[in-house]
Amino acid sequence: MPGNNYYTSARHRRWRAAVLRRDKYLCQRCKRYGRKSEATHAHHIKPREQYPELQYVVSNGVALCAKCHNIVEPRTPSPPPAQ
Repeated sequence: MPGNNYYTSARHRRWRAAVLRRDKYLCQRCKRYGRKSEATHAHHIKPREQYPELQYVVSNGVALCAKCHNIVEPRTPSPPPAQ
């Protein structure tokens, strides 16, 4: 399994670029709901920790905006809603 520098590796950067390019740099989750948002993240559909053999397969990736990526894979707490 890749170490801490997985996200900076050339192989990951190529995979990420291929996913974003394939999806035309548009968030696929927003697109499903009729919105257009710039995609900044390439998300693994099947987690690379459980499916390491798929971590560089482009069809296992989907382009997402930061907001949607945080929804499908929350890593940091969301700020409280504005009142």
